[in-house]
Amino acid sequence: MIGAYADRAGRRAAMILTIVLITVGTMGLALTPSYASIGVAAPCIVILCRMVQGFALGGEVGPVTAFLVEAAPVGQRALYTSWQLASQGIAGFVAGALGMALSSSLSTGDLESRSYGVAENGA
Repeated sequence: MIGAYADRAGRRAAMILTIVLITVGTMGLALTPSYASIGVAAPCIVILCRMVQGFALGGEVGPVTAFLVEAAPVGQRALYTSWQLASQGIAGFVAGALGMALSSSLSTGDLESRSYGVAENGA
């Protein structure tokens, strides 16, 4: 759908739309109250926000790939375009390494704690 929009309105407009959608989805996740506060609506909102993020990400791939191909020098188009997929792999690796480092350096209780570095009394 976003690819069709990019064909009509241009890649720049499509990329701005995807950035806005990802921002809206992320803000929705950050601002969603807890299950204890609003009940079953909380996971429904989280799922909706993640779907908006996924929709935006899926729509971003085509316009960004076309942009990279067009922006690259003639002899290096494949190299420039390959960095899109490579950067996704690198990000996945870094996230996995960070998770592995945290799980090996923190105790189970620390990993399951919800204090996130804040003292229990909120100070």
